[in-house]
Amino acid sequence: MSRSWTAAAAGLLAVLGIALAATAGPGQDEPAQHATGGPPPMGWSSWSFLREHPTAAGIEAQARAMKSSGLVAAGYRYVNLDDFWMACNRYGPEVDAYGRWIPDRATFPDGIAAVARQVHAEGLKFGIYLTPGIAENAVRENTKISGTSRTAAQIAVTSVPETNYNCGHMYAIDYATPAGQDYIDGWADELASWGVDYVKLDGVGSWDVPDVRAWSAALRQTGRPMVLELSNSLAISRAAQWSALADGWRTGADQLGRGPHPVRRGGGLAALRRSARLERRGLTRAGQRDRRRPHRARAAVHDGPVVTGRLPADPRHRPDPAECR
Repeated sequence: MSRSWTAAAAGLLAVLGIALAATAGPGQDEPAQHATGGPPPMGWSSWSFLREHPTAAGIEAQARAMKSSGLVAAGYRYVNLDDFWMACNRYGPEVDAYGRWIPDRATFPDGIAAVARQVHAEGLKFGIYLTPGIAENAVRENTKISGTSRTAAQIAVTSVPETNYNCGHMYAIDYATPAGQDYIDGWADELASWGVDYVKLDGVGSWDVPDVRAWSAALRQTGRPMVLELSNSLAISRAAQWSALADGWRTGADQLGRGPHPVRRGGGLAALRRSARLERRGLTRAGQRDRRRPHRARAAVHDGPVVTGRLPADPRHRPDPAECR
């Protein structure tokens, strides 16, 4: 993923695959059924302003401010903890006895479940960030795979690295062995036990279809409704597959209030192209509010999720609910 480090107001667009392609047919992946029905997910993400410094107190403060700022009344429900929540060492994300990432206890002293409980206490939903693969630390420690007699070293493909933007040191997983799916099932079970409602799987490319398929199945088997969002810049040519496996998927990089990213290709996108052109004609130099209109137009055309990055708890950066509708 190409990340801009501009600390500007941000909105992350996850484009629903169902707006781009028909549902899967015979021999294809089963349609995603992770999240509950209703309108597309809308919420707030820690990435744009908290960046590499999220804390339990900071996430909980934003959850409280979602109400007072008017975002909840505008339909925003998700409070999503992005990257940098996990503990890292020289070999990547630190792991538990089953090879799953553990939180940084300096910033999340009571763990992730405690933060999720506070978010839920505000009547909101909680999201978390992951990347594909298995951590090098799990392989080095040869941790067990939950519910099996297999170990991390038996499923890791150490010759194939996976993308991780923070800690690095992730390996691909061999899904030819059932233990690969068992590992992801164990991860999903832990997320369910924490009270997670939304999973952002970042660093995904066309080569990660096995990981996406594994996560799609793993979230379903928990019995807990969880949105699965894939990030980012995913190939539109694979629209049918992404829409079958996930609830949302990103066709572009983070939207940082600098005008619309161009739509280059893909059947069924004529309406999106037209809306983007019309919005560009109406851009002014008056400020970021006008520049964000193309992003909202694109989300509306796709009936897609929108996750704002502005800080509801900070008056200097608080979003205008009328602008976020």
